[in-house]
Order: sequence, then C-alpha cells, then structure tokens
Amino acid sequence: MTELKIFGPAEMRNSRGELEHSFLAGPKRLALLVYLLLHKPHGFHRRDSLLPVFWPDQDQKSARNSLSNMLYHIRKTLGTKVVENRGSEEIAINPEVFWCDAVAFEKAVREKDYETAFNLYRSDFLKGFHVQEASSEFDHWLEQERKRFHNLALEGGRLLAERAFGKRNYTEAVSWARKASGLDPFSEKVHLQLIKLLNEVGDPESALETYTAFTDHIKREFGEEPGQELKSLCQSIKERKPTPPIISSAENLLKESSPQPSIAVLPFESIGIDKASSFTAAIHCDILTRLSQVSDLFVISRTSVLNLGNTSKLLPEIARELQVDWVLTGEVQEIGKQVKVSVRLVNALNDRQVWAEIYQRELSAGEVFKIQSEITHNIITALEMRLSSKEKKAIKQIPTEDLEAFRLQAYGRWKLDQRTEKAMRMAEDYFRQAISYDPKYAQAWMGLADALTLLHDYGHEKDGKNILSEAQQAAQQALKLDPGMSEAYASLGLFYSTKRNAKPAVYNLKKAIELQPGHAEAHAWLSWIYSLTGNPVEALENALEAVKVNPLSQEAISNLSLSRLINGEYTKSLHEAERLQQIQPDFKSAQFQEGLALYHLGRDKEVNKVLKELVVPWAGNGPLTTRILSCIRSGELQEAEWLSEGIKNDQFAIGLIQAAHGEKDLALEKFLKIEFWDYWEMLSIHHLYPDLLDFVRRDAHFPIILQKVNKTWGLTHQKELPKIKIEANSKANSKYRKRQIGIDSE
Repeated sequence: MTELKIFGPAEMRNSRGELEHSFLAGPKRLALLVYLLLHKPHGFHRRDSLLPVFWPDQDQKSARNSLSNMLYHIRKTLGTKVVENRGSEEIAINPEVFWCDAVAFEKAVREKDYETAFNLYRSDFLKGFHVQEASSEFDHWLEQERKRFHNLALEGGRLLAERAFGKRNYTEAVSWARKASGLDPFSEKVHLQLIKLLNEVGDPESALETYTAFTDHIKREFGEEPGQELKSLCQSIKERKPTPPIISSAENLLKESSPQPSIAVLPFESIGIDKASSFTAAIHCDILTRLSQVSDLFVISRTSVLNLGNTSKLLPEIARELQVDWVLTGEVQEIGKQVKVSVRLVNALNDRQVWAEIYQRELSAGEVFKIQSEITHNIITALEMRLSSKEKKAIKQIPTEDLEAFRLQAYGRWKLDQRTEKAMRMAEDYFRQAISYDPKYAQAWMGLADALTLLHDYGHEKDGKNILSEAQQAAQQALKLDPGMSEAYASLGLFYSTKRNAKPAVYNLKKAIELQPGHAEAHAWLSWIYSLTGNPVEALENALEAVKVNPLSQEAISNLSLSRLINGEYTKSLHEAERLQQIQPDFKSAQFQEGLALYHLGRDKEVNKVLKELVVPWAGNGPLTTRILSCIRSGELQEAEWLSEGIKNDQFAIGLIQAAHGEKDLALEKFLKIEFWDYWEMLSIHHLYPDLLDFVRRDAHFPIILQKVNKTWGLTHQKELPKIKIEANSKANSKYRKRQIGIDSE
C-alpha cells in the first residue's frame, strides 16, 4: 500500500518503499489530494467548489481541464479506485486504498489512543509547503489545519502526562510533558504542567531551571513576562511550599467535527401577550452574551440566528447550515408578576435532547439574570466543560437592575444589526431610552456609541463632528462602567476607524478580540480597515473569522465579499454579494460589490444593469465611474461620454477615465495631486481596476501617492499597522496572548 506522510515535509512511498518523486514534484497535485482527503465535512466535493480554490484566475473551462488533469495524476499514482464519483459533478478521495499519517492521527484521536496520535505527529502539517497560484482560501485552510493538528498533538501529549502521573508512572509523565513542551516552546500552559510535574516528582531544581529557560525565551522573543499563576508556582517552589495539584484537562479532547464545542442559540418563542416579544429577545440576547464569555465554547453570533426563529427547518439541518454540534431552543412566558423560561439543549448531530429545564421566578431584573446565569451554567455542565474563575464571574453578572432598560437595549442591538438607515436611527432611539431608565447600564452606552458611529460611517449623518464626539464619550462611559467590556473596546475601534486613525482603531479591535475571541463585529471591522490600508491577506483572514462566528450577518458577508474581491477572487466575491442581497435586498453595498466583481470578471453588459442609478454614500462616485469604465472597455464611447457629465470635480474618477482612454501620464498627474483619499479611492489605488491602475503601482512615483493615501489614516508608511497575533493559551493567562506587537498602545 502507498504511504503518504504529511506531518513535516511531505513524503510519499509506493508499495516497494520507493519515493514517488514525480507526484510530489507538482505541489498542486498534493494540495488537491490533501484538501479532498481532510477538508470538512468529509466526503464528496462539487467540482465547481474546487475550481476557485485551486485555479482562481482561470476561466471555468480551463479550470475544469486542470482539475481533470490533476485527478488523472492522482489515479495514476494511487490507483483507479482512489477517486470516487457521485454523478458527474461530485468527487471524493477513498482513504482506504492508501495510508496517510494525518488520517491515522485523526482516527487515533477519535479512539482516544493519544500515544499513537502523538507518535504519528512528526512535525507541523505540510511544513514549508506552499502552492503558487492557489487562492488565499486554500492558504487560510492550510494554516488552520496546521493549528488544529498542532493543538491536537499538544493536548494529547499533556493528557498522556496527566494519565501517567495518575498511575504514578512519574518518569513517563515527565517524559510526555517534556515532549509536549517541545511541540510549543511558547505555550505557558504546557510549561506550567511540566514545572508542576517536575516539582511533584521531587526535582524542584529542574522545575526552576525549566521556568528560567521558558521566561528567558518569551522575554527575548516577545518582551513578555509569564502569567501570575506560573510566577506564583515558581515562587512557592523556591520557598518549598506545597503546590496546587495538577488540573486535569477535559477528556473530550476535540471531537471529530470541531476543535471545540459549538452551539447555536435559536431565538426563543414568546408565549402569551404580544409585549413579551421584545422581552424574549432581550433574554435570548443575554444568554448569547453570557455563553460568549466562555473561551472554550464556539458560539454562533446573534445576527446569524435571528431569522431562524420561525423557520420550518429541522434542527439537524440548521446545525449543518451553521456548522455547530449543539442547539438551544426555548420559550418565554409572562404569567402575572412572574416569568417562565423553558429551555432544551439538543445534540444536533443525532437530534437528541440531552438536557431540559423550566424556570419560573418573580419578574424582576435580579431573578431574570439569575435564570440566564443558571441556564448558561447548566449548558456548560452538560457539555462537560470547565470554567475559570473569571468566566464564572462573567456569566453571573447583573448588567442592569432595570427590566425595561434591559429590554430596550436588546431591541436596539437587534435593529442596529440590520444596518439600514431607518433601523440604525431606531436603534439610536432605543439605546437612549435604555440609558434614561438606567444611566449606569454599560451595554446601552456601548450600543449608543455604535449606533452614532455607524450612522456617520454609512453617510447618514451630516453633522459628523458632534455625532462622533458623542459616540466617543458613550464608548468611554461604557468602559468606565465596565473596564473589561470587550464590546466597548470594539466600539472605540469602530470610532477610531470612522475618524480614519488606523493604529488606535486596530489596537482597540485587537483588544476586543483578546477579551472575546469570538467577537464577530471586531473581526469584521478589522477586515474593513485592512482592506482600506492595503493589507488584503489580513482583510480576508478577519472576514473569514467574522463569517465563521456570524455566518448570516450582513456586515460580515459584505466584508468577506470585499476581501475576496481585493484578493483577486472575483467569482467568489460575486457569489457572496449575490448571497447577501438574498438575505437583505436593500443592502446597497452588496449591489456595488456585485458590480465591481462583474467589472473585474469582464462582464460589462451586466455591470451597467447592476450599477444603474445606484447610490452608495461611502463609495462616492464609485458606481457611476465603474459604469463609465465598462462602457469605454466595451466600445460604448458615446454612452461613456454622456455618463461622464455626472463626474465634475472628482480628480480620482477623472484620472481613472483618462487611464481607460490610454492617457496614462494625465491620469498619474491627477493621482499625484490628490491630498485626501476616501474609501472607494483607497480600495481602488491599493487593489482594484488592475487593467487601469497596475501601471501606477509600478511607477516610480507610486510611493508618493501611497504616502498621501496612508496619511489619510494617520500612517506614515504602508505597513505601520499593529501586527498583533492572538493565539489560544491557558485561561490563567487571560486565554490569549500577543505573539508579536508592532506598536505600543496609544
């Protein structure tokens, strides 16, 4: 049987033990094979879904020919039975006809054979592997798989050390802990375990040596200090005090379907009088907020479940759509001066109810929040998860003592998520009413900050100076009332983004993600900033994270469409824009992005139809100019000239039109004179219209243009944004740590 090893550098050997050099000489062949083998959900993949992943720049016919050629080479090397077909459009890889270390690794983890799994893990998944001309989506998937396998191996090593210690096999326990620490020299979690083990087996000197080596390493690499738990442990070792016992990790070390438990909380049903509906929405929203405080639980965001309240879909179908393992449903009923809340937790994979409860209490803020806290705690217990002391405190908090303020805040957030002018103005009013009922309600202040900032950012508020000043004050008031509030940092990030001040915007949004990794809005807003400032890869990474947590959010999908566009994935951008218009037909940004994608795909006749009479405040003359450019390219010069009458003093638009007519020197002269660059202009000069602007990007004067572009966002050079990578770590170390920091906070 042929053997394929993809932990570490790729290696393939035939049944005689000989290396298959010819197959590995084509990296895209290996990439396609591995993607079909491991990409979840396992099984059949449609051919048209593979084309934009591996051949994003080819037309469909050429891409299909390339795919057929790749499948021929895979069959030639691994046998005719390796590729399975279902109809003419679906294909899958049969893992039974060859052996792969990654497949064997996953099987061992499922069977809790962690020793076999750990020994199979030679090094990082496809270490050093890169495929030119594949899409950024493949690069992102590859990086996520590396992290997933790495974390599985790391947790497996830790669990083996704990089991050996429990059986009093101390030498073996220390050996496994050392192996785990070798996999991740920067992980405080694994070094904490190793140091505890060394001390408990009677080797405090080695424990302190390990501590010193680890702290020197992270200080030299990142300028960081170890967490307080590790510091306290080593101080107790020095003073020869008893150390706390080793805390065992959960036995459910990553299920096959996901690296962490995942849940969707469907909108609760109101039973009885109509006025219960907004109160029900408030309870639903608060439970979601509390669950989001749990670092090891993946929670689908609010906006992606709101439209599923009255759906006829079955729970397993909803779970597949949202890619979650668990679903919570419930009902709320007001009975006189009491409230009754019924909830059910369902394992969506087999549609089996695993826990249910009915709560009937006095209708007061304290009792309502107590119910929500108990529901959250019971869900965590049913999922066999552990909470840190910080998380326990978070899910028990009482944000307001006023029920009406609680209801108004939740309804305001629901309206704000719709992102239309009417809905945002209604949201502003709801937040103001909530504050009038409870001036110390931090979430209401945070909501007001977002509403005011977004009204200005979407071009719906002319008095920008006053509205932004009030927005900043509202966000700061929220932080004053709750200094650890992730959403308030995100609000400040949005505020600075609207003020076009990139560094504090990115810093505050990263801070929000550090406090709450699943903060979909923070990821979406980061994607927008990175798109504008010429960082397409980072833009796509954050857009994908936002959609992962919030798969039906209008803003998240909009940013994903835009980030795919600026990464050259025009067909995928078009699909996202069309999907967004199905979700919310009046979302004008999606229509503009559809037109931009069509332009970049060369479909000029459709561009004019989509963008005709379209007005998108943030995009300025973008829709009209794109129509003009399509007319020039398709030879409709009279139509282009007539439309150009609508372009008056817009130097950038005029420059683009001149470039389309071949007057490149005049266009460059126009661009060099522009001092202030707005959203559409920034996106364009960095990423768009390659047929017209690539000559500018290659010109010796382009750095001068870039300097003015970046000045608009308070940057002095292109790559001045803070590069903060936040990766999972121990809860004792605030769950996440900054691996690389490019600037100090402002």
